[in-house]
Amino acid sequence: MNPVKKMIPAVLVFLAAITAIRLLWINSLSSLDYPDPPAVDKGVLDLRGFELNARQTFELNGEWLFYPGVFLMAEEDGSRAGMTGAPAKTIRVPKAWDEADVPGDAKFQHGSYRLRILPGVNGDRTLALRLSRAGNASAVFVNGESAGSSGEPATDPKRHRGGNLPYVVSLPPGGGVLDIVIHVSSDTGDFPRFCSICSTMP
Repeated sequence: MNPVKKMIPAVLVFLAAITAIRLLWINSLSSLDYPDPPAVDKGVLDLRGFELNARQTFELNGEWLFYPGVFLMAEEDGSRAGMTGAPAKTIRVPKAWDEADVPGDAKFQHGSYRLRILPGVNGDRTLALRLSRAGNASAVFVNGESAGSSGEPATDPKRHRGGNLPYVVSLPPGGGVLDIVIHVSSDTGDFPRFCSICSTMP
């Protein structure tokens, strides 16, 4: 019998096994995402009536509030000095900045994203936000308190320090509204895309 013909069944079995493993892997990845998660609407993520679990995550896509060229929290002490007077607009997430979003110097841009989370039935649980790409420097504030950062975002390019590394911040339990502010700045022209911001229970 031709040796090549003898190898054909073994090759077919190997290919079938590889295909099955790949399909199982794809299915396991898809099971980590909620099938129909809530979207951010006008700067609010409403989790009332939506129960989170410890196994799944979802991206916080939708309409965030955005403050171009403004840091809502003071850079030194995290105070809310700029919170009330700064003009806000809505911006789709994920979305790269363009000139309509942040006018000015194309090589250095900064601004603040803001999101209010209504935890609902999840109020007694510790949640988490994962950021994997937000400009090339970002800092997160939860209810006015510094919660985490990557690099050193700044309003002045001389004080900006890039550091685009993934990080996770915890959202404290307590049942009340969670007010999330994210400072972002970039000196590379590689503007924020929040494709990988997820909410999950640790």
